[in-house]
Amino acid sequence: MAPAAGTGIGAQIAAGFLARGDWLALCVDALVAALQANCKVYDKANNCLVTYPDGRTRLEAVHKIWSHLEGEPVKRIIHEVRRGRDAESLQDDLARSPALREAAAEMLAAAERQAAGGAQVEPGAVIDLPPTDSAAGSF
Repeated sequence: MAPAAGTGIGAQIAAGFLARGDWLALCVDALVAALQANCKVYDKANNCLVTYPDGRTRLEAVHKIWSHLEGEPVKRIIHEVRRGRDAESLQDDLARSPALREAAAEMLAAAERQAAGGAQVEPGAVIDLPPTDSAAGSF
């Protein structure tokens, strides 16, 4: 099975694709064709189609070729939305993840800098903020 093929329809597509004997040659042919891609645009002044190199398609093909030659792994971005989280579950996540703790610390430091008007603030320092307008409301 292909790495990161998934378990549902992705696994079925990967299995069917890999079962073909000519899949590798087709992939190479597609990349070679993409390296030679052209685009056609209608030229109103001369009343004809003008062909020019399709730079975007060619660059994408080069990127794909180099990324696989260099061994770039398949990337998947998984979005997770959590609603109704309580403080305990957030503390559990922070306890398990050093990266999450680091990101939270950076966010807190950025908030402290913003509150101090962009000045550098030492961690744990007391920040004197100007009084707020009572008409704006407070929490």
